[in-house]
Amino acid sequence: MNSELTKERNKEEYKAFFQEMKFASDEETQEYRLNRDKLIDDLIALGAKLDYGNTKLDCQSLSPGCLKCGSGDWSCLFVNGICNGTCFYCPTTQNDKSQPTTHTMEFPNVSDYLEYIELFKFTGVGLSGGEPLLTLDRTLEFLTEIKTNFGDSIHIWLYTNGIKLTEEIVKKFKDNGLDEIRFDLGAVNYNLDKVRMAAGQIQTVTVEILAI
Repeated sequence: MNSELTKERNKEEYKAFFQEMKFASDEETQEYRLNRDKLIDDLIALGAKLDYGNTKLDCQSLSPGCLKCGSGDWSCLFVNGICNGTCFYCPTTQNDKSQPTTHTMEFPNVSDYLEYIELFKFTGVGLSGGEPLLTLDRTLEFLTEIKTNFGDSIHIWLYTNGIKLTEEIVKKFKDNGLDEIRFDLGAVNYNLDKVRMAAGQIQTVTVEILAI
């Protein structure tokens, strides 16, 4: 894609934050692309594969949540718009609690979101943010109601940086049917303590790190 067009689209989307964003030059972009292609070729030679229109690199086996994402029959619910992380690669301020939202539609009432799931026959739901643990009661309410109404026909996973995760919270998620928990380790300097805490409690524990 033309780099100038990319910048214009980012400028339109991120508005005032655009001035803080740094872009690689065309020469740097070409260098990065060549390095990326070589790394992917090396991984494929070791047995990895590309899937879903060559957008996902599968080194072992994708989690159920990743498979739902690839198939497209899932909904990502942004439970809130606040975060306690300071990831340099995040382009938004994340300082507004807001209402649970997906595709610009707000769902202050869980019952409305249940109807939305039923209408589009989703088989997966990702609970994201912000940081869902900062509005724990709200997150648990959506999790519990979705599982109560749809049971195992819906695979539910949670995106988190894990900063506020405790043994007690892990147990609450387990008891209320959370199928998968997905950690962004880039937010915690790649510390694995919270991943170990969830392992063996939540059925699927996934680590998702942005390619930086």
